[in-house]
Amino acid sequence: ILCSVYVCPRCVGLDVGRKVLQWKLVGNLFHGHVLVFHLVMPHITDDANLVCHCLDTSLEELVKVRRAKGQPEYLPSHMRIQLDGVSSNWGQTTFAHIAHRHKQHVFGVGTDVCRNNVGSTHEDVDALFGKAKSHLELQDCTTPSEMVQCIKDAFKDYQLPVVVLYVDAVFDYKEFYEPHVDHGLRGYG
Repeated sequence: ILCSVYVCPRCVGLDVGRKVLQWKLVGNLFHGHVLVFHLVMPHITDDANLVCHCLDTSLEELVKVRRAKGQPEYLPSHMRIQLDGVSSNWGQTTFAHIAHRHKQHVFGVGTDVCRNNVGSTHEDVDALFGKAKSHLELQDCTTPSEMVQCIKDAFKDYQLPVVVLYVDAVFDYKEFYEPHVDHGLRGYG
């Protein structure tokens, strides 16, 4: 989510029209386990490569949390992956990536993938972004590490662990999956 509070440096009540680093915030929620935010650097394009990267790094954090709880590292056989507002050009790569992970047995046999229509989101996830934004609006953040700390502070009483990761580079998933995508697939974006 691109928002005016995700900028560095930012001082509350002070805007002198200077150039700032405009960050993006991406969130992945694994109900009952962990909330993973990705603070995305400005040069990273908001596309399928970013979606796949955030999914993969979030899964790594999920495994760490499951291990800490004494649960197996592998994911449960039944899992639902829900994507918000994914467009057709993103969807082809994203769904190819999820199918590939399924074939690698990262996801169980009962994995269900669905997408929300553009503009349709869930209140719980929207509320989490709202909580981060509300807290950041009141804080000066002159460095990225201060922004990370502000996000973590906003969730200090949250019932799940909260992880904030930087994204400064992503793999080219689109190029990797291009030869395997059926470009005749339409209507899901």
